[in-house]
Amino acid sequence: MLYKISWVEYMLAKISVANMNHITKHQKNALEMVRKHIESFPVVEGHYTRKDSNQKYLGADLNITRMYQLYLEHYKEELPEKEIVSQAVYRKVFSEEYNFSFHVPKKDQCALCVSYYQDKENDTLTPQLKEAFSKHQERKIKAREEKREDKEKAKNSKELFVATFDLQAVLQTPCSLVSQIYYMRKLSCYNLSIYNLANNNAACYLWSEIDAERDSCEIATCLYLQLLSLPSSTKHVIFYSDACSGQNRNQFTATCLLYAVTNHPSIDTIDHKFLESGHTQMECDSMHSAIEFAKKKTEIYVPQQWATVVRMARRKDLYMVVPLKFGDIYNFKELTKENYEIQKR
Repeated sequence: MLYKISWVEYMLAKISVANMNHITKHQKNALEMVRKHIESFPVVEGHYTRKDSNQKYLGADLNITRMYQLYLEHYKEELPEKEIVSQAVYRKVFSEEYNFSFHVPKKDQCALCVSYYQDKENDTLTPQLKEAFSKHQERKIKAREEKREDKEKAKNSKELFVATFDLQAVLQTPCSLVSQIYYMRKLSCYNLSIYNLANNNAACYLWSEIDAERDSCEIATCLYLQLLSLPSSTKHVIFYSDACSGQNRNQFTATCLLYAVTNHPSIDTIDHKFLESGHTQMECDSMHSAIEFAKKKTEIYVPQQWATVVRMARRKDLYMVVPLKFGDIYNFKELTKENYEIQKR
């Protein structure tokens, strides 16, 4: 169906189209410079991401405001003032044209708890979700209570070693407020922290992507080296961690612990206990927060400087630093294939 429009409406539409064409032509180069600037930042891998995810991550020390400030510094002499876009335009291009996010370490939220409280608020709570939430809360409380009890036992026994461990978010190198460094490809460094619940001592196993990845063999190697460092009086070991399957809850970590308990001269029992998913707050988290805080006080240009930052993170009872190289990593995957048969359910 055709509709008649007035001459005034026609002229207003024509003027609007003309202005849009003018703006598009005038700002085309400016928008290309915005895209070029956004794409000049190297992307980093996320701490926990799905392999099939298309999302890319920018450094944790960046945000849109900081990127826009760098954009102004970079193009203030290269572009005429009329081609410098506003922060609103810069943000619009970033948000609509790029699937980028900022790799800011955050505490994970429990998906089940979020769903429960949302459905409860909207009066759409189902009996199935209510039952699942109830069991979830029971497991959370039981795990925390069990960890507290093991901690108290370890304080009163030289034969028991109880610790939590977790992999810190990726440590980027170099790390500085110098503008040029934001555009550099960063080297990823890793820190596996193990915290002794009995005496609050802690060890940080540090390595970079030059020497190894952050896979199950690397995590298992750190645990195995920690077991070798324990005093000869230790007979029982309990590890607490989250249930991340790629790093902690897998056959290769199990192989490591089985190999250790079989060959260690004094350890008779090793328990690996997993906290309830979504509620895995541990003492290691405070370690990582302290390291992040210490990082703000210094500039890092080589991976070896992370050891200094880790030691600076606590004034008393300094964190022990154990640097790892390529030759230090044990191949527990090969050991699993050669010596153990995994029964699939």
